[in-house]
Amino acid sequence: STADPAPAAAESAGYSAEAPAEVPVAVSDATTPAPVSLSAAKMDGTLIEADLSDVKTVPEVRSRIANALGKKNGKWVKLLVDDRNIPDESELSDLGSKCTVVVTDPYMLDGKAVKMIAGSAVYGFRSVVYFEDGSTKFSNSYETFFPLIEECGFKMYTSFDDDRYYRGEQFEAIRVEDDDPSEWVENVKSNTVNLATVGSFTGWQRKNSIRGAGGFLGSNTKEGNIPPCPI
Repeated sequence: STADPAPAAAESAGYSAEAPAEVPVAVSDATTPAPVSLSAAKMDGTLIEADLSDVKTVPEVRSRIANALGKKNGKWVKLLVDDRNIPDESELSDLGSKCTVVVTDPYMLDGKAVKMIAGSAVYGFRSVVYFEDGSTKFSNSYETFFPLIEECGFKMYTSFDDDRYYRGEQFEAIRVEDDDPSEWVENVKSNTVNLATVGSFTGWQRKNSIRGAGGFLGSNTKEGNIPPCPI
């Protein structure tokens, strides 16, 4: 039989990989799985150069596709058969003859693509997730989204407000592909250039901003009153 991709699953992902229509997928009835002939392609049909000719395990399939796409690891690659996820412990032959490989967006929360995350522990606690579609998600905690930052592998820039009474840490976490070190400067000593306006701070600062990283999330930041994303 030939490959029969799962359209509903593929439409929600940025990429898909499937057994070519003209090449049968090898299925083994023996205990030793036979190689699965797969080709990976973007949704627009552009092929992804991932060598899957000699794969022997399900994790290896996911890892090679992830590497070819420059992703952090294979955990963002899902192998589906009739919309059923094939976990790592499965036999390679479980991919069967109707295999679809879906590469999920690695920066996802609540089904939406994350653009950046910021937080402040100055004059209270708050953090915000900025999504690609322009929407946001607010939290009254400083560390709510730390697990997401770690999972996504975002680059985190922090600063420390030196206010005499309300000092505290602030941060901006951005995607690795958006990170340009030349746009940042590190203040080892307190920056007091705009003391009357933003006070003093140490740590990282965008060169086009007078505030430290995350300083744009003022004390009045709350649900319904969230500053625009700085990038």
